[in-house]
Amino acid sequence: MQWILDHMRFLSAVLIGALLLEMAPAGIAYGAGKVRVQNVRMERAGHRLVILYDLIGDMDEKYSVTITLKREEMVLFKYTPKNLSGDCGEDVTSGTDKKVVWDYQREFPQGLIGDDYFVVVEAEVESSGVSAFVWIGGGAALAGAAAFLLFAKKSNVGQSAASNAGFPAEPGRPR
Repeated sequence: MQWILDHMRFLSAVLIGALLLEMAPAGIAYGAGKVRVQNVRMERAGHRLVILYDLIGDMDEKYSVTITLKREEMVLFKYTPKNLSGDCGEDVTSGTDKKVVWDYQREFPQGLIGDDYFVVVEAEVESSGVSAFVWIGGGAALAGAAAFLLFAKKSNVGQSAASNAGFPAEPGRPR
């Protein structure tokens, strides 16, 4: 019976930790739906490309916006522009008609060959404070410690040092 109780204590701690870690994907998926980029369009202005988009999200949040150049004909083609200005990078707020200007001629002096280029605008909420994984991991550790303390075997305070070291107690003296 004691063997079953010892193993149940361990299994209960593992179960509590696993249940807490199962909540992580749900929290991530919930947070990922807070921001959307839509209505992306491009306009050429001389040797610059103007990218306009709408960023739908919480007005109190700050967002990190990235721009990626891709091609329809070359699926593996992916380029991250460097000479960008405007509503890109960090500390971007939500709103309509956000504007990014890319001086593409500084990066491609000969121009871009082909007409199947398009841009992908992505945004994510900037992290503020402690990561959710830290809170979840800390919660799992706390729950495991609580389960261990709750189900831990009580120690025998009156035992001698010899019996604690794995030696049997001295036999009694005959009378």
